[in-house]
Order: sequence, then structure tokens, then C-alpha cells
Amino acid sequence: MEQDHESVMAHHGMLPYNAAMRTTLDLDEAKIRELMRLLDVRSKTEAIELAVDECLRSRRRSRLRSLAGRIQLAEDWRELRDTEKDA
Repeated sequence: MEQDHESVMAHHGMLPYNAAMRTTLDLDEAKIRELMRLLDVRSKTEAIELAVDECLRSRRRSRLRSLAGRIQLAEDWRELRDTEKDA
């Protein structure tokens, strides 16, 4: 059976970052209602998207913090900024 290009990309996790995806999930309705109330949104989709975005931001910050002391940053951020502008 031949698959279209998008199906093959999706199978390999290569969908564009902003690609929308319909899916069915079994979620606790009370938790979703609470999430919608806390986020002050009207749709379940918006609540889930905001929650996923927050989770991703949180995990990225955590990973960044775990690098503390392991990487060396430029001493002068202005010099770094100017170097990037010249490039």
C-alpha cells in the first residue's frame, strides 16, 4: 500500500512545527474543565494547546538550567549582539 508524502513524514515525526493534527484522547473531563477555567478559555482545544505550550516551555527552561556551569557564555552580551549583527 502506497502512502502519501505527508503520511510518511508524520510517521517519522517530521510534520512542520505548526501543523495541526486531529486526534482523539481519553481525558478526565473534570480536569479539562478546571484547565479551561484556570486558563480562562472557552474551547478544549485552546486549553490543551496552552497547556502543551506551557509544558514545553517549562521543560526547555529546566534543560537550560541543567546546563548551568557546563557551558561558558560570552562575558559581554553587547559584544556578542554586535558580532551577530555584523554576520
